[in-house]
Amino acid sequence: MGETFKETGAGLLRHSGPPSGIELHSVPHAQTSARPTSTTPRAPNSKARAPRRRRRGRYNRYAPWGTWPFVMIFDVAALIVAGMTVAAPTPVIVLLTVATTLVLLLRGLYHSSLSQSVLNVIPDLLASATAVIALGSLGLLSLSPGTSVNRALIGGFTAMVLLVVGRTISQAVIRFARRRRMVSHNTLILGAGRVGADLVQQLRAEPRYGLMPVGYFDPKPRADVGIDMPTFDASEDICHVIEELDAAAVIVAFSSITDQMLVPIIRACDRMACEIFIVPRLFELLPVNHRQTDNVGTTNLIRLPRAAHRNPTWRLKRLFDIVVTGFALILTAPIMVVAALASGFENGWPVLFRQERVGLDGRRFEILKFQTMRPRNETDAATTWNISQDDRVGPVGRLLRISSIDELPQLWNVLRGDMSLVGPRPERPHFVGQFSQEIDTYADRHRVPSGLTGLAQVEGLRGDTSITERARYDNAYVESWSLWTDVKILLRSVVAVVTKRGG
Repeated sequence: MGETFKETGAGLLRHSGPPSGIELHSVPHAQTSARPTSTTPRAPNSKARAPRRRRRGRYNRYAPWGTWPFVMIFDVAALIVAGMTVAAPTPVIVLLTVATTLVLLLRGLYHSSLSQSVLNVIPDLLASATAVIALGSLGLLSLSPGTSVNRALIGGFTAMVLLVVGRTISQAVIRFARRRRMVSHNTLILGAGRVGADLVQQLRAEPRYGLMPVGYFDPKPRADVGIDMPTFDASEDICHVIEELDAAAVIVAFSSITDQMLVPIIRACDRMACEIFIVPRLFELLPVNHRQTDNVGTTNLIRLPRAAHRNPTWRLKRLFDIVVTGFALILTAPIMVVAALASGFENGWPVLFRQERVGLDGRRFEILKFQTMRPRNETDAATTWNISQDDRVGPVGRLLRISSIDELPQLWNVLRGDMSLVGPRPERPHFVGQFSQEIDTYADRHRVPSGLTGLAQVEGLRGDTSITERARYDNAYVESWSLWTDVKILLRSVVAVVTKRGG
């Protein structure tokens, strides 16, 4: 290929972060017109930013992953028509249609593909649908002995045929819309080398993929590959570039961007409303697996899993927080009343300690805790790291801290939406600025709401422990989030508090 491959693995960036106390979400707007590229790549802006609603331009009316509702409509219609053909009872039609559609969804058969071909999905489609319909037919025969076996077989066969026909029609419509540029998505190519240039040529020649290249992002584009699009160097904020180009997709090809810079750049892309594809190493040798990879011509692409905030189940996280927090507030109310009285007796009033913390996308909010000591002044409270051995902490305050009862008022922060039950622990602006300068990818932990507890805490990283390790665990939590992960961390948190693990 004539160029050096740059891995997309777990490289870490040590960057120049914001000064102490900076507002992480106030990002200056970068100019995005084409310009001579810099020879010295700069780290992407480390400041977390909220994803903006992408404007819908001529080529971005539909997201590249948004064809599944259209395909699902054809599948549902095929199943209903098959049931009506054999005059099946309406409840049976509805039940089998819902069950089959759900199985197809769980099997990943509504996963969008750049290469729309019904031949790629027929084996899994027929196997999944046959299993559901066969079980449903057996259940119907057992419950209704008068039902004809032949009618059940005819209904099942008709459903199989209509599902294939429906998929063929829906994918033909999608291909037609892409070829006519009725549906096409602005695409940023991260890597202006031979592979990136070949991808651009292929996408332009084959509009059936639905991707329209609009720019390169590379600090050192190769001059011998015929760069004919705007090129942005690594001094640009890639989030601004995506917004200005109205990019719905980013393809990470081999580029001159260093490994350490590539991870935070991809994370910044993932925070935006765009799909991310990566050209894997030795892609020429990888077999084509349409359930795990996409392809453009002979180049295989790996579609990155959706980030936590783009996961369909992410919306359940907030509902989960509200329900669990509501019960927790009721159960812990007597404990908090006693703690408030004890804190007031020892430290005076008010019993609640308010402190500014940094949460999702660098937004600041006031965290609530029971007062365990009296700070000398506001600056002292905002800049003193660990006060566990401070002689101003009395017996009551020490008990509240050891038992983590002083954290219970944060349930109100969770209920109010400032925090989540599970997530990276929020830090004070002073230390966020300091750690962003000193610790690899520290700002990346602000991609999700901060939490009452987190993966780092249940692994024993509480109190005066390594911030570097905490950041790694926090980012690992973000990358692998699931609702069950939150449940496990909450259960482990109870053990961590009882055993006082981490101090």
